[in-house]
Amino acid sequence: MVDKEKEVKPKFYTELFNKCSPNSVGTKEFEECCEDETSKKMKNSIEGIKNDIRQNSREIIHKFTHNNDKDDKRIIKQEQ
Repeated sequence: MVDKEKEVKPKFYTELFNKCSPNSVGTKEFEECCEDETSKKMKNSIEGIKNDIRQNSREIIHKFTHNNDKDDKRIIKQEQ
């Protein structure tokens, strides 16, 4: 005997993910899918991940540029 509920869930989540995927952010489908509780959580997670990536990128760029300045000065001093 096949459990009907188990058959429905994968299809539901596949459709939900397709609508709520990061690639569809800003579309009408994305906004509609974010009306129920599960998809609101997905949207918040996606937004949180995007914000983390932005913040980490800023920090990496900042460290990279500042460390390069220090390294360049050290190299110049060593060459002289």
